Amino acid sequence: MTTLEQIRPIFGNILGVPPDEVTMETSRNQFANWDSWAHLQLVMELEAQFTCNFTMDETISITSVRDFMDLINLKITQR
Repeated sequence: MTTLEQIRPIFGNILGVPPDEVTMETSRNQFANWDSWAHLQLVMELEAQFTCNFTMDETISITSVRDFMDLINLKITQR
């Protein structure tokens, strides 16, 4: 299972959208409900799913699914 396949249901659940609407290009400005609370929920769920931790600066800099995926892949390769 790819990282995107693992991320899609998490985004779908938190943002209340069908998982197949979540793509690499999905960004915060596409969904009104991707607010600060949803962002923190995404961070916490993805940290748990991939057993990693994002710094505050990393958390603030994330604006898209691609940002999350790049960061997750970086964390995984640094293990």
